[in-house]
Amino acid sequence: MTEDNDRILQKIQKLMALGESSNIHESANALAKAQTLMAKYGLDQKAIDMSRLGNIQRAGLTRSMDIPRWYSWFVYAIDRCFGVKTVMSRVPGEWGDNKRGWANSVASFTGPRDRIELAAYTFEVLGRQLLAARKAYNASLGKMDANQKWKLVESYCEGWVATINDKIETFAVDAKEVELRDEYMRDLFTNVGSVDYREKEYNKEESRALHRGCDDASEVDIHRPVNGTESIKIGVQK
Repeated sequence: MTEDNDRILQKIQKLMALGESSNIHESANALAKAQTLMAKYGLDQKAIDMSRLGNIQRAGLTRSMDIPRWYSWFVYAIDRCFGVKTVMSRVPGEWGDNKRGWANSVASFTGPRDRIELAAYTFEVLGRQLLAARKAYNASLGKMDANQKWKLVESYCEGWVATINDKIETFAVDAKEVELRDEYMRDLFTNVGSVDYREKEYNKEESRALHRGCDDASEVDIHRPVNGTESIKIGVQK
């Protein structure tokens, strides 16, 4: 989309918003101007609706070559909360604060522009909280077999994220928006797949780690932010 087209679409969107005014004359005048611009530039309602969608990226939470179960659940929680769709991918080179080269992860949020901003904000705030909890739990384990320690930490994160998921209310998205968003994403991404996980059985130590994660996450307050501000707190300890 060119800068001129973007400017025109934004003008039409503002006029259509004015068209919902309770002032009959103001509403009719705004809608008439919007229809005139749409006819002039050959735009239909679908083009207007598509212009409300966008995509933004944030640095991911893990550099693992495989997407951990807890990370997939975490992204699912963000998607449910804001009615957006997130694609996790890897990019070569530097990204964000990670200067170690290849295998940097990126989370790409797609949906209505206002909601993807809030989703990305929440992803970052809750993500920092999750990684801090993970680090503290890892340190609490002390010295032990590296593989066993990794399994316990992963189980802890799974419990933490599961509790966050339980706290989140699903944002209702209508079928039309989903259809438009999926079309928008097809133009952005190719070869997007899904991750399937086997049913996991936890041993006694892993189960204890899982419940520890659940308990720690129960202390986190979850609220949907407004206007991207921290006036409604996300990921804050009680």
